[in-house]
Amino acid sequence: MENREHVDECVSTPCVHGTCADGVNSYSCICDPGWRGTDCTEDIDDCTPDPCDFGKCADTIGGYTCTCDAGWTGPNCHIDADECASNPCGHGTCANHVNSYSCTCPVGWQGDNCQIDLDECESSPCEHGSCSDSDNSYSCVCHPGYTGTNCDTDIDECTSSPCMHGTCADGVGQFTCVCEAGWSGVTCNADFDECESSPCAHGTCTDVFNGYTCVCEAGWDGTECNINIDECSSNPCQHGTCNDTVNGYSCSCEPGWTNDTCNQDINECATNPCQHGKCVDKVNGFTCECDGGWTGDTCNNDINECEFGPCVNGNCTNSDGGYFCVCEDGWTNNRTCNESVDDCGPSSCNHGTCRDLHNNYTCICDPGWTDLITYYEDVDCQCNTSVPVNSTDGEKNYTCTCAGGWNRTYCSLEIDECSSNPCQHGACTDYVARYICSCEEGWEGENCDQEIFNDCASDPCGLHGTCTDGISSYICTCEKGWTGINCEKGPPTYSFQLTMDNREFTDQLSDTTSETFISLAGEVSQTIWWYLNRTTVGPDIISVVITGFRPGSVIVEYDVRFRQNTSVTGGEVQEAFISVLSNNTGLGDALGIQVQSICMVANGSSTCVEPSSQQWQSWVTYTIVGCAAAVLLLVCCVFLALRTQRNKQWSWRLKKEYDQFDPYSRRSSMESRQRKVTNPLYEGQGTSTAYELQDAGLSDFEESGLTDLQDGGLTDNEDGGSTIFHSEGGSTELQDGGSTGFEDGGSTGFEDGVLTEFHELDLTEEEGSQDGVC
Repeated sequence: MENREHVDECVSTPCVHGTCADGVNSYSCICDPGWRGTDCTEDIDDCTPDPCDFGKCADTIGGYTCTCDAGWTGPNCHIDADECASNPCGHGTCANHVNSYSCTCPVGWQGDNCQIDLDECESSPCEHGSCSDSDNSYSCVCHPGYTGTNCDTDIDECTSSPCMHGTCADGVGQFTCVCEAGWSGVTCNADFDECESSPCAHGTCTDVFNGYTCVCEAGWDGTECNINIDECSSNPCQHGTCNDTVNGYSCSCEPGWTNDTCNQDINECATNPCQHGKCVDKVNGFTCECDGGWTGDTCNNDINECEFGPCVNGNCTNSDGGYFCVCEDGWTNNRTCNESVDDCGPSSCNHGTCRDLHNNYTCICDPGWTDLITYYEDVDCQCNTSVPVNSTDGEKNYTCTCAGGWNRTYCSLEIDECSSNPCQHGACTDYVARYICSCEEGWEGENCDQEIFNDCASDPCGLHGTCTDGISSYICTCEKGWTGINCEKGPPTYSFQLTMDNREFTDQLSDTTSETFISLAGEVSQTIWWYLNRTTVGPDIISVVITGFRPGSVIVEYDVRFRQNTSVTGGEVQEAFISVLSNNTGLGDALGIQVQSICMVANGSSTCVEPSSQQWQSWVTYTIVGCAAAVLLLVCCVFLALRTQRNKQWSWRLKKEYDQFDPYSRRSSMESRQRKVTNPLYEGQGTSTAYELQDAGLSDFEESGLTDLQDGGLTDNEDGGSTIFHSEGGSTELQDGGSTGFEDGGSTGFEDGVLTEFHELDLTEEEGSQDGVC
């Protein structure tokens, strides 16, 4: 029979939340409370069904917990919580409710918890007294003159007839007596005292029969002691202003003076204002005579003596009232570093005489000795000795390896660092272990090998900054309101315009360099600045700049510039200016600033509306042309009317004259038929001679007396000296006049379109004229 070993299925611990019981080829789990399932892995939900009556259930392992709603308690939230348990109604009865309570207050108490004592005095029951509150009641303490529960009854103080010689008038808590003549006093029981009215304003009154006398207090005068004596009349204040007081005076001293009469000079030196010097007192001031090393009004500024370079061979360090020098090697004297250190020690030259040099020394050897080779092992080379060489007869030769900048045995020969010509564009100056280059113009650097470039040559700071050149760099000092490395960030600026009707535009206002522009721009910018600084936008304003003037009364264009990072908008500036200008008069009225004309014209949000200048110019042009046409038409009408009347009057006279002559006779027979007639159109202004009108009916005028054609371009033609009328082919023209002709049988033409006036027209017959000539 095969021997099989039993396998324990519980070895793998299959029961997660329970105890394992092994079986034959199987196992079973006995689960812990709250767990179930084959391997005890399933949590039993103890909240199903929900055991919490008025709350929320939370499942736990093997149990549950209830979170109760407000007003409930108990393990399953089934008990109503008693809110009256804490006795919240202090002076009342509590009624419990679900999650709340209510209080029923007794008389005299109120409030949610009956905690407020009802104030019976709140209704002010005491009319003339003070109320004192108590539980469910009150009491009154009456003012003098009143009585009753509520102090509403006036006590009549006249009941006791207090006025002995007068009439009593009852008052509140008092009485007043109106005394009979000759009596006075509160109860009219005293003889009348004229001093009772206190007639002596600043004195003592003495009653006399039917009058009084005053004894004045010090400083007062007059019958009733009402005149203040002027103690300043004697001018007691020597260096100040006198202020009169009662029975005295006080002095307001001028600066620098003190004492009751301002006769004592104030010693401004008493406070020791000169911190490092001697004080000299003056009237209303002082001067300080400073100690060495100090300056300033109060000798409080230390003079930096190092700026004057006192340390010739060293570094200067400034101190309060002085300085000290840290000298370079080989130099001494802490004030100047101009004294060489004595480098000759007691054993500097073993076989010779020591001579001091700057930061070194040299030896003048005794006979038989030299500074290149010595024969004593204890020689002092002032530097490290090398391995001895050339040892002869027990005597050793030594050489010295010297510190930087020096050579030879005793380090007495200084190396010339300029021998290599290190200064490429400058002069070399040799120093101990160093050199200094003095560069030629246009070069810089330790070896004068860097060409100087003016970094400001390109004007990097623009129009709003000042450039300071550096080595391969520059610094911009910006104007107020401008920032940035190159002063490229300008202040926030808003542009506006306004109209002034108290100023007239002139050509000078178009020139920004003229005195007229500068003067008016300064006046206007100052006015705008004055107004804006009285508004909320004022603290952020840097400047107001007038950019131009234009005609239209005077239109002002201006910019308002603000500090960087300002939150002010252009609209706020416009509103602030309009508001302050509307509520203030003065400078704005002097300039005639029109409030309604203020508007913003920049930043793409213009609020200005202006008439078109082209439309305005067209209107003016049309007006001028229309007026000129009307005047010309009127002149023409007047002239035609006069000419028609003249022709009618002359026609009958000429006909009458022609009837006496042969209408076909020539000029040869015309001389015997000459006669004079009076011009009816110009009676009393001279006579005219009429000629017969040949063929075309034209007349010839010599000595015509045509005096003036104003504005027509003609001159006076008197005596016939400058004008001749010819007739050729029935037409007449004016020679030498150059501008007017009479054509086609008496019709008149006007060159330039103007014929203004005839003066003293004199028509005279010409003798000896040619045929057909007018």
